[in-house]
Amino acid sequence: MMPSIKQALTLEQGNSWAVELLDGSLRLLDSCGIAKEVMELVKESVQELESSLRRSSGEAVKEHDTGFYGIKKENR
Repeated sequence: MMPSIKQALTLEQGNSWAVELLDGSLRLLDSCGIAKEVMELVKESVQELESSLRRSSGEAVKEHDTGFYGIKKENR
């Protein structure tokens, strides 16, 4: 919060509790913003991991299929 707003609230109300309440609210808002950013990073990482696992799984299937077809052709 801007210092001039804090000063105005303190002068008008004569109570520091209002300023403390606003400061606490802003700290909570900042914490929520940070938590949101962390969750977005986690989501991106999970998506990358899932994609990597799908690619790995697909490569394993291709290798298996290639081996199977190779054996089938040799038996002809």
